[in-house]
Amino acid sequence: MDNLRRLTVEAGDKKGGALLNVIYKLMINSSDLSVREFFGFLLEKASQPYFTILKKWIFSGVLEDPFQEFIVKENKACKKENIEADLNDKYWQERFTYRDEMVPIFLAKYKQKVLHAGKYLNVIREYGRLDIRNPYENATSIEGFNFS
Repeated sequence: MDNLRRLTVEAGDKKGGALLNVIYKLMINSSDLSVREFFGFLLEKASQPYFTILKKWIFSGVLEDPFQEFIVKENKACKKENIEADLNDKYWQERFTYRDEMVPIFLAKYKQKVLHAGKYLNVIREYGRLDIRNPYENATSIEGFNFS
């Protein structure tokens, strides 16, 4: 029960990647194998919605994040009207950026790749050059990812 109390106290009102970080830290800082397995189970289940957003972003360039919990955020105020007049326009630099507090520890080293994968698909889509299809559209999980 003490572990559940620690989780609720440390989680507070956190969501998305920030919540995954709390669970991850509790898991790796536990010396008790059964507690590590418990937090590992919670992390796996709590990560599923996050990985759903991640898959759509990196394989389709679609950002569906209604609760602002994902690594990437979209600046909807950025307009592309100036893009053809000035290819160095800040549009592509500012439209999608990081939400640092939502970067899970276990994905931190991939942060830049995650941002660029979806951003490049958006560039291609907006120029109408490609019909982007997700090769993993029917997958039920991201296999091979190791949380430990």
